Amino acid sequence: MIRGVNFTAALPPGFVVVPPNPMMQYSAMMARMRGIPQPLSMFLLLPPGSQLSQFTPALVAIEELDPGTAQLAMMGIQNLESPDVAWGLAQSLQVQSVFNFTAMRQLTLQMGTGWCREFDAVGMPPFHVAIHALVMLVPGPQSSVKVMVMVHTQRWSEFLAPCLQLIGGMSITGGNPQPASVVAIADPRHPDQVQLNIINPRTEQQMPVMSVPAGAIYNVTIHMDDHSVHVNGSIQGAGIAVGEHSLASTAVRPEKETDR
Repeated sequence: MIRGVNFTAALPPGFVVVPPNPMMQYSAMMARMRGIPQPLSMFLLLPPGSQLSQFTPALVAIEELDPGTAQLAMMGIQNLESPDVAWGLAQSLQVQSVFNFTAMRQLTLQMGTGWCREFDAVGMPPFHVAIHALVMLVPGPQSSVKVMVMVHTQRWSEFLAPCLQLIGGMSITGGNPQPASVVAIADPRHPDQVQLNIINPRTEQQMPVMSVPAGAIYNVTIHMDDHSVHVNGSIQGAGIAVGEHSLASTAVRPEKETDR
């Protein structure tokens, strides 16, 4: 369990909380002295199997924001297509560029109702790694929680479901949240993508959260034979079900990134 000022999160097994960086703590202290708004609490987490390095394959960043700072964050999410906002986001994430922004959509989770967007990014040279990301902001009665999930697109099947389990197991009122689960939906009409839904542990309802590409390069392939659907490969931390998608993937296939 991690605890902020007003929020709590149940950590799925295997998650690692990255200790605060002394230089970042110093920078935050100096910014606070200058009157620059800072998060009420901040956590950087690695899902099972991910390591903090120059090529970290997956991570989750959580910031708890006061109402004024949350309003600015919401404006930024709403205006990601703006060149200035996109440039600032790329700089903050230490990537070359961000693009393929999905429309803003509403999410209703255990911790409340928020807003989210997905987008793609390209890592720094010389490797130009393809990255898929989710940014989400959930307002609460006293503070808001902003969550950023980033995963190497080619390796989403290893890390993404545990990250969404973490999001589903959060409370913005400081209570004890229940662990959430994730289901991967394979749609026979769209064998090139998979939709990931968070199952609300209180209501048992599924909430579509992300849509990611399928195919051999992602270790998940969908086959249709004799009116039946077979899914080859595994999605770590998620069950797989056949159904209909309500989201469309914009994730760039890594094999196409070399053309950029």
